[in-house]
Amino acid sequence: MSAKNLFSGDPASYGVFLTVWNKIKSAYSDAELDARECAVAVKDGNRPFCWMWVPAPGNSTYGDCPLVVSFALDSRVQPHKFSRIVQMASDRWMYHFGVESDLGLLDVLLSLIDRAHADKVERRP
Repeated sequence: MSAKNLFSGDPASYGVFLTVWNKIKSAYSDAELDARECAVAVKDGNRPFCWMWVPAPGNSTYGDCPLVVSFALDSRVQPHKFSRIVQMASDRWMYHFGVESDLGLLDVLLSLIDRAHADKVERRP
């Protein structure tokens, strides 16, 4: 399965995915994609640090966002209106961040992905 196949049914999702992926790839040249049945994992050094997926039709958690980016952080940050946060452990939170078509919060998202990358790839053995 490829990312293009995963997003083939939704051109808006694929366009947002490509924009986010190109930004990630420009920041982390060794980053690779690992497409699965329902999500694309972004890996660096064979360690996934974020995932991208399309929300189910009718899922109002993410509004009209065509793409969701998920990542884990070791600290809690202020959510935005199209996000869901799950506390996985006393010091670990999983963020599901809805990305709007106009990419209005892309800089915020990229800074959070940078933190997730640092935590998952750079600091962990």
